[in-house]
Amino acid sequence: MVRSTVPVLALLVLSASPAAAGPGKKVKTAILQADQGVVFATGEVILDGTGMKVDLVAHKHGEGLDLRAGRQGTSYLPLHRFTPGVFGKFKQVPCVAPGDGEKNGLAASPKKGEAFTVMGNKSPGVWRVRVKFLKGGKVKVQFQKCP
Repeated sequence: MVRSTVPVLALLVLSASPAAAGPGKKVKTAILQADQGVVFATGEVILDGTGMKVDLVAHKHGEGLDLRAGRQGTSYLPLHRFTPGVFGKFKQVPCVAPGDGEKNGLAASPKKGEAFTVMGNKSPGVWRVRVKFLKGGKVKVQFQKCP
């Protein structure tokens, strides 16, 4: 009797993909310029230099950009910056909730591979973020909701 292995192989491929990103959550990306922010839950990038309408906002800093968590009222939400915070792959970034002492968190002049976590402003929960690249006044970030 000959049995087909195609369904088994398909199942292995499908079950291996989400594990790389985390348990059932897709890693999303966004490219930001100065005074733009991203809403993590939708992946929408909007013009919002205030940080009030987004979860993460980019601000011009010399030739580069700074990244800040979203803002409620006059305070930016906490951001936990890992030290040293360079990660070769997104899946290496841990999910550590920012503490109260990290209020007004700022990722000043982040480098490629740097990572941090933020409390969502418009999207519920804690989110991990990794800088994929910075170039020409743009930053590409990867992000995913923590379990």
